[in-house]
This record gives sequence, structure tokens and C-alpha cells, in this order.
Amino acid sequence: VPRARPSATAARGVALVVAVLLAAGVWLVQYGAVQTAAGQRLDDGLLDGIDAVTGEGVDRLASLVSGVGLDVAIILALVLALTALVRVRPDQLVLLAVVVGGANATTQVLKHVLIERPALVESTTNTLPSGHVTLVTSVALALTLMSYGWASRALVVLGTAAALFMGSAVVIAGWHRPSDSVAAWLVCGCFAALAVAVVGPGEQTSRWA
Repeated sequence: VPRARPSATAARGVALVVAVLLAAGVWLVQYGAVQTAAGQRLDDGLLDGIDAVTGEGVDRLASLVSGVGLDVAIILALVLALTALVRVRPDQLVLLAVVVGGANATTQVLKHVLIERPALVESTTNTLPSGHVTLVTSVALALTLMSYGWASRALVVLGTAAALFMGSAVVIAGWHRPSDSVAAWLVCGCFAALAVAVVGPGEQTSRWA
């Protein structure tokens, strides 16, 4: 039975620690922004301030971008899954399932089941984390982890831009509070780290060849 290289084993351990820290970050964000009156006021104040600065045209454009971005992310996720199936790469499928499947399932459970927003400032439905931001960010992370070389480096930049763009767009459109986007980024980062811990780092498990 082949043994994992010491460097790979250490990387898995570091990834697991990072995943735990990011999970703790999700809890801290939801506690501060949702469970405290000061956090609710700050979050709502930031949303109101952004809405006051942006005009109706910008809000409409942000809504359009958010919708298109969601559709693109879904198509990319399907393409990644089909490519992994065609190439018979179970490690790629596991990575995709952990990052995209795990992050999006967790976001929905957190938002609709586990996190309740108390009426400390006003009575509203919980919207943390953002599902739109989770989908786009998780697909970007999965695509980056499943690539290598120059493509991986380029996707780090493009993926980060896409995640930040979607996170900003849903706030500008008035769909989500700022903390919703932050929590979604943390959830995705947590599952990306878990994927590295499960599948392992290195070119052998990340490249498409």
C-alpha cells in the first residue's frame, strides 16, 4: 500500500486546521452580525449606506450580473463534473463534491435551519450565508484546485475577482447584507481546505491530465 509523502501528510494536516479556523470564522460572523443588536444595526446600516450611494440603474445592473453569474456557475459545475466522469477521475469528483456540494448544502442548512435571526432591531428573515455567493465562489475554488500550472495561477486571480464581484453585486442589488457575503466566502474556504485534506495536495490529484 503506497504511503503518503511526509510533505503531503503535513499539508493535509495544515488544510484541516485551516478548515476548522474558517468554520469558527463562520460562527463568529453569524454570532456578531445576526445574534447581537449592535451587529444587526451595523450590517443594516452598511446595506442602507450602499443603497443610498448606488442609483436605481446600478441596482438593476447588479441584479442582472448576479443572475447571469449564478447561471454561469451552474454550467461550469456541470462541465467540471462531466469532464471528471469522462476522464475517469474519482479524485476530481470527490474534490468537486466536497467543495461545491458540501459548501452549498451547508449554506442552505445554515440559512434555513440552523441560524435564526432574532428580532433585536427589526423582524426579518435570516439571509446568512448568501447562496449566490456560495455557488460562484465554490465553483471558482473547485476549478482552481482542479487545475495546475499557469492555469491554476490565472484562475486564482479570476476566481477571486468573480467571488468578490458576486459578493458585492448581491449587496448592491439589495439581496443580501454584507455579512451574508463574508459568511459565504468563509464557508467556501472551509470546504476547499477540507477537500485538500481529503483528496490531498499536489499535481497528481489536482491536474486534469
